[in-house]
Amino acid sequence: MMRRKRSQKMAISVLVAVLFISSGFVNLANAEVLDSGDSLSPAAGSVNPVRADEPVPATVLPGVTTTAEIKGIKATVTTLATSAQATLLLTDLGTPSTTPWQIKLVSHVFQVDLKPFTSMDPKNQTVVELTYDKTSNNLRQIFYYDKRKDTWRSLQTTEVLSKKTLSAKFPFAFGQVAIFEHPGYITSGKASWYNYKGGLFAASPDFPKDSRLRVFNLDDPKKFVDVTVNDFGPDRDRHPDRVIDLDKTAFKRIAPTGQGTARVRVEPLYISNNKAGQWQGQPTDGYPVSFKIVSKSAAVLDTKTGNVIWSKNSTSSMPIASLTKLVSAYVFLETKPSFNKVVPYSIQDENYNYKFARKWEVARLKVADGETMKVEDLFYSAIVGSANNAVESLVRVSGMK
Repeated sequence: MMRRKRSQKMAISVLVAVLFISSGFVNLANAEVLDSGDSLSPAAGSVNPVRADEPVPATVLPGVTTTAEIKGIKATVTTLATSAQATLLLTDLGTPSTTPWQIKLVSHVFQVDLKPFTSMDPKNQTVVELTYDKTSNNLRQIFYYDKRKDTWRSLQTTEVLSKKTLSAKFPFAFGQVAIFEHPGYITSGKASWYNYKGGLFAASPDFPKDSRLRVFNLDDPKKFVDVTVNDFGPDRDRHPDRVIDLDKTAFKRIAPTGQGTARVRVEPLYISNNKAGQWQGQPTDGYPVSFKIVSKSAAVLDTKTGNVIWSKNSTSSMPIASLTKLVSAYVFLETKPSFNKVVPYSIQDENYNYKFARKWEVARLKVADGETMKVEDLFYSAIVGSANNAVESLVRVSGMK
C-alpha cells in the first residue's frame, strides 16, 4: 500500500513538473543557444586569461611568408596585400576562467594580432598551427573566440598525425584560438565495410554528407584511403567502437575484406556544413561560454522549498502545451491506479490515434501488440515521452473507455 502511494506521489510530482514546463518553465539540461545570425563575426575578440606571457613579434613584409612562433605554436601570414610592412604578434594567454561545457579545452589559448588592423586585407591568408602532446580518440579542432556572441566557433581544421599538429586558416586580423575536443565524436576505432556504390565512399555517424575523410590503417599506417561521406552509419549504439563504415572498394585500399573490420584512424580533410552553417550537432553560432536560456519565459525552482531560484518572464501568460495529455493524466490518477499492475499493449490504441493524425506525425511508444508492461511505464511514456498511444492505453486499462 505504501509503495503504491509513493508511486502515485511521484507521478503527481512529474505531472506538476510537466505543467510548469508547459507554462514556460524550463529543463536546464535541454537549454541551448541557437540564435539566427551571421556565419562569421567580423572580429574574434578576446576572453579573460588566467595568465598571459609576453607577446612574440614578427615583422611581416609584403609578399613574404612570415611566421611568429611561441613554445612550438605557430601563426603564419602567407601573403600580405599591402605596400607597407606589418607586425604579427603571438601571445600565450594560458587558460581562460570559463569554457563551453559541451567541448573540452585541450590546449592553451593563443592570441593572434596582425597590426595595423588595415593590413588584414581579404587577400591575406593567416594560418595558425597548434601542437598537442597527447593523442585522443575524440575529434579535435581549432576554435576561435567570437566576442560578439560570447561563443567558441570551429574552424576548418587539418590534422597531421605524425607531427601532432592542427592547422586552420584564420580569417581575422585579431583574435584568440585554441584546440577543443568533441567528446562522443570519435576518430579512432574499427572500420567495417559494406557493398554499396562501389567507389571511394563511406558512411559516418559523426560527419555530414559530402565531408571528405582520410582513413589510415593503424596496423599498417602507410595504407590510407580518402573517402567522401555519402551515408549515415554505423549505429554507434550497437557498435560503440565503430568509427566508420567504408564502401567495399574503399576498404580494399587499406585491408582485405575477409578480415571483416580494420583498426583505423579518421582524419577530417573537409567537414561539410548544412544549410544552417553547422556540421553534425554543432550550434549554428558556436558553443556559448556562459549559460544562456533562449526560452521566452522560464523559471528554476527549488523542489524542496518551492522557492524560485531564477526566473525570466515567469509571470507572463503562455500557451499550454499538450493540454489534453495533462488532463488525461490527471483524470487517470483520480482513479487511484496501481502503478505496478502489468497490462498488455493493444495495437488498437495506436490505430485509434491515426484517425486524427498521420502516422509519421504522432509521437508513440514503439511496442508490439500484446507486449506487457507496468502501468507506471505507460504513464511516464505518456507524460515524459509524450506518447499518444500510451495515453490511449491508460484510458483502456482504467476501464473508463
